[in-house]
Order: sequence, then C-alpha cells, then structure tokens
Amino acid sequence: MLFLERVRRKRSYLSDSFGPGRLNGCRSSDVANVLVIDSASRSGSSFLSYLISRHPDVVSLNGEGGVFEKLHGIGVVKSQSDSDFVAEGTVPDATLRAVAEDILRDAGCLLEEPDDAFPVDCAQRLLLQYPELDLDCDVLRAACARSPALRARPFSPTAYWKQVAAELGLQRLTPPAPECVLEEPPFVVPRPRALPKPEELRAKTLLLKSTSDCYRLWILKKMFPNARLRFIVLARNPAASISALADGWLSDGFHSHDLREIARLSIGGYSRDDQPWTRHWWKFDLPPGWIRWVDKSLEEVCAFQWAQANEHILRDVQTGAIGECLRLAYEPLLEEGGAARALSRVWRFAGLDEARAPEPEAAPVMSVTAPAAGKWRKRRDALAPLMSDERVRGVARRLGYEPDDWERWP
Repeated sequence: MLFLERVRRKRSYLSDSFGPGRLNGCRSSDVANVLVIDSASRSGSSFLSYLISRHPDVVSLNGEGGVFEKLHGIGVVKSQSDSDFVAEGTVPDATLRAVAEDILRDAGCLLEEPDDAFPVDCAQRLLLQYPELDLDCDVLRAACARSPALRARPFSPTAYWKQVAAELGLQRLTPPAPECVLEEPPFVVPRPRALPKPEELRAKTLLLKSTSDCYRLWILKKMFPNARLRFIVLARNPAASISALADGWLSDGFHSHDLREIARLSIGGYSRDDQPWTRHWWKFDLPPGWIRWVDKSLEEVCAFQWAQANEHILRDVQTGAIGECLRLAYEPLLEEGGAARALSRVWRFAGLDEARAPEPEAAPVMSVTAPAAGKWRKRRDALAPLMSDERVRGVARRLGYEPDDWERWP
C-alpha cells in the first residue's frame, strides 16, 4: 500500500523539522509499566481508557495503538487467510521499534492547555485521518499553529479540531477512499499531551488499548521489553456488545478493511447494491475465519466478532499469556458511583496513587450514541436466536453473564 509509505514519510518530515524534541529523549526501553485494556470491540474500552487517562501519572494516546501497527503494515489483509491475528515472530524487530516510537510520539500526560508541540502533533494526526489526500506538511502545520481556537481559554480540543478542519477544507469521505483508512475522523480528537523525561517515564504507567490487541498481545511485550505489563480484561454482556457492533456497522464510520480484491460481502442487513461499498468494506476487527461469515446476517457477523475476540482473551488468561489481570464489567461503570468504584480498583491494581486521581468524568467516546443501559433492547427480536447459540452462551458464562437471564441484562 503506497499510501502507508507516503504517510510515514510525511510524519517523519514533520517530526524531524518541527518536533525533534517531542520524544524528550525517551525510548521504548524506558517504559517500565504498561496497563493494557483488553476487550472485544464495543465493550466500553474507549470509555474506560478516557477515565483512566485523566490520572496525572498515566501516559496515554489520543487513539488506539493499533493505528500505528497498521501504519507500518502490520495486520494488512491481502488474502482470505489473513486477519487481525498476527503470528508471533512474523514482524521484524526494526518494524516493532518503529511502531513503538510512533506510539511514544503520540503519547503523554494530559495538559490543560496546548504546548508548542501540539500543532505538530495535530498535523501528524491529520495525516492519519486523511491518508487518501496528498496533503502538504507545511500547510498542515501552519494551519494547526495559527488557528484562533488554539489561544482561546479555556481551551476546547473539539472546537480547535473543527476549526482546523474547516480552514483546510477537509471533509470526511464516506465511504473512505479504496484501501485508505487508518483512523477515521471525527471520532478521535487530539488533546494536548507531553511526554515526560526518561526518568519520569519510568515512574509512570503507559496506558494502551486497541481491540486488535487480543489477536497479537506478543507485539506489546516485544515493543516494551523492560515493562511490567498489567491487563484489564473488560467484558460487556453479549446482547449489548452485539447490538453496539451492529449500530457501528450501520453507521457511516468504523471502516477497517477494504476487501474488494479478495472477497464480496453479502451480509444481510448491511450489504446493499445501492451502496456498493457495503459489498467490500468490513467494519471493526477481522477475526480469523471471517471468510465463512461474509454471507451471514449482520447480527450473526457481530456475534462472531464478539465471540472470537473474547475467546482469544479468555484463552490468553488461561494460558498465562495475560499474567497480572484485573477483570471488570462495563455495566457497573454506568451506575451511580460505579465508575468511581471501578477506578478505585484500577488505581490499586496498577499501583497508581488514588489520592492524585481526579473525580470520574463521564463522556461518550467513540460512540454512535451516548453510553446508556439497555440500548440493546431495540434489537431484542433479532438477538433472541443468538442467545440460544451454544458458542455465545458458553462465552457469556465464562465472562460472568448467565445466558438464561439475558432478557434481564442491563
């Protein structure tokens, strides 16, 4: 994919020319603590990540680390046997070092106001969100640096991001240009972050989450060889997760893989002749064995995605690939006081000072609609047959959800 090389080259130009100090002397070997949120898609990982990222001793990313893996060609699908699963040892060490450096360039502790590096960070983000355009790096950086919203106080990342996109005349393509998708706007809005010095980084915790992680955890361990990895295994009841996946498939976002050269999709309730892109754009993660599901119903495809991801996670817990582990459910996060209770467990588990933690702040992240209990019931009739599927029922039980009580799930 030629656009990947173009984006990498332009991001390097911006870093070398305008942000040579962004890494602050840090290397991936300086990362001593990594906290990974491991979950299936649409299980609340973005919401939980947002809550955790606000701790002053947490180093977080604007979006998912998997974006940078794809930027370097990891997980690119070229045949029907390819998927988001990547076998251990199949990626060169040099590529993994480059991915880790890109992750650190995007990472940092949250700032209330933008620093000098923020316009460069934003210009680099635009290259990820509009890879189909041959954007001029100097024009991008200048637009990001001169936006009046950059100097408004209090600073609003969302208002700034909208103003920059409007000035540059950037419009979201739906569907994306063929093959060209890394990170779709407008779901990820960059926020000011600063990477601490190496000695400070060693005392902080790098927070990572990407729904493709469950298919290739070994990559994280390889990228941060000196780090202690802790895992939060986040679960959500299958009715809610499957329904949320279907919402995403039917929205104008969440495109992940352009399969036009290798498969034709005939997914009932999604693929339509009057929307030809629905015949080749797959959404969310692409599990192993996906080719057997290209002619199923949308709810069946989403159930397959949910089950496959959670089976991989549970297998990693059982085999010890996931060592230190904290298991959380998504539903209590929406209850009164639930987020505070869950975060208290997270701080203790991750070794983070609870006294320094801010109060939980609810905000929808990467959502089609705002978080709320019971949204899945609009698909009750379509989901009912799936709740009798032995695979779905088995995974649900292992996650702590009694399938016979599915109609009472929140």
